[in-house]
Amino acid sequence: MISIFTLSFIRYVLQLNFTWLVNSAAHMWGNKPYDRKINPSENLGVSIVAMGEGWHNYHHTFPWDYKAAEIGDFRYNLTTTILNLFAKIGWAYDLKEPSKELIRKTIERSGDGSHLKHGFRAMPEEVPMEADENSNLVE
Repeated sequence: MISIFTLSFIRYVLQLNFTWLVNSAAHMWGNKPYDRKINPSENLGVSIVAMGEGWHNYHHTFPWDYKAAEIGDFRYNLTTTILNLFAKIGWAYDLKEPSKELIRKTIERSGDGSHLKHGFRAMPEEVPMEADENSNLVE
């Protein structure tokens, strides 16, 4: 009985700390590829630990997107995977997300230029984007 209580307590403490990590680290450290004027940032470490909840710059820029992240290379997001599974079996529906064109325009207008850093290429090929030597987006 003591071991069950101990494991439950440890799980609860870890869950609370991961939640607080998202609400602190993902709002302070990382890149801001979608909106450089807000505090939330993209944080890979937080996203891995919190199963995909570390992409806060995107989430706060496009709050209606069910994914809460722009899925692409190196983007770990277990939460979206589960939501997609629920959509396939009919438990989730009317999943909203912004158009690729809106994402591209937002990156160009408000981003800090870090969208293409670290090997990310999350934008589809039909919306070509390149970066110059200063990491500024150009068409």
